[in-house]
Amino acid sequence: MTFRNRPWLHDTSEVQDMPHGMLSQQEGAFLFYLCRDVYQGGGEIIDAGAFLGASAFCMAKGLEKNDRIKHKSGRLHSYDLFRVWQEEGESVEYMSDQLKKHFGISVADDESTFHVFFKNLGEYSRHIRIYPGDITQTKWSGRPIEILFNDVSKTLPIWRHVLQQFFPSLMPGISLIIQQDYHHPLLPWLHVVQEYLSPFFEVAESHVQDSAVFRLVERIPDRILERISNYDFTLKDEIGLLDAAITRLGDDGGHVALAKAVLLGRNARYDEAKEILDAIRSLLPTTQDGKLNFSLFLASKAVTREEALHSALPAGFDEGRYLKAHPDVAEAVRSGTFDSGYHHWLISGKSEGRSMGKSVKQSSK
Repeated sequence: MTFRNRPWLHDTSEVQDMPHGMLSQQEGAFLFYLCRDVYQGGGEIIDAGAFLGASAFCMAKGLEKNDRIKHKSGRLHSYDLFRVWQEEGESVEYMSDQLKKHFGISVADDESTFHVFFKNLGEYSRHIRIYPGDITQTKWSGRPIEILFNDVSKTLPIWRHVLQQFFPSLMPGISLIIQQDYHHPLLPWLHVVQEYLSPFFEVAESHVQDSAVFRLVERIPDRILERISNYDFTLKDEIGLLDAAITRLGDDGGHVALAKAVLLGRNARYDEAKEILDAIRSLLPTTQDGKLNFSLFLASKAVTREEALHSALPAGFDEGRYLKAHPDVAEAVRSGTFDSGYHHWLISGKSEGRSMGKSVKQSSK
């Protein structure tokens, strides 16, 4: 599938008034175009990760100008925590400082941003049903979904919930998924699942700034939906799927390669991760992807952080043995509740008196 003329590339005039947020004007123009010219009204529109309202504004404005849709109220569903969050690896004050610096918005740490969202939507709020709070505590009605904008899956548990709640309602031959974080290296679970689902999707647009767009072409079988909802993938599975995505995407595969580096770093395979980082670094002088350098910065920072954490492990801690000795912890790590066995041990394992994973022989010394 391709979009005729790709109007968002040369005309962003309709979204010049879009509110500030993490969305580029080109992405905003694309969302506007989808809801004005492509949306048929056979399903709902999901805005998962509304933040300050940029995506909701552009989609609602497009819906407003879609003359084919007579009943527009409540067709767009916006989900967000609507609170200032703590970015991975940053101080608790980082995000509130960034909001003030870049957007002139003064909100304290962990303070609600809902008032900013509502103000930004203005007259278009009448088209939107708003779901504030933790999205994993919500349940979708089961109504068909025509457009799914996903910018909320910053953790694996949230991604699993999105898969479980929304993907069964996608319509073959019609539904579009906009993965806003696809060209972002810190969320490899997005690339793993999207590649696993490649027999059922076609790439509609590989690059709309940070976003990638996929169209459902065949119904996803129930057994496949169950597997992705459980994120039932081994590390070997994940690496294989990322490699397949890198090969299939060709010149657009650099960001997925960096996601693979992050995944390897999180699994203590630092040398392999650094090889990928070096390979991408060597491509920077010739690439036309202006975002790749920033993705490389994020991936390098993540791998360095993981290696530093690993080097600080207490004497005698063995990650592999710890997970094997405590299957409940291994499941919690797999599901994304904890980053690693060591993360669990620091948070609760130590106070619970769990062993650090030493062998019996080591522990007796």
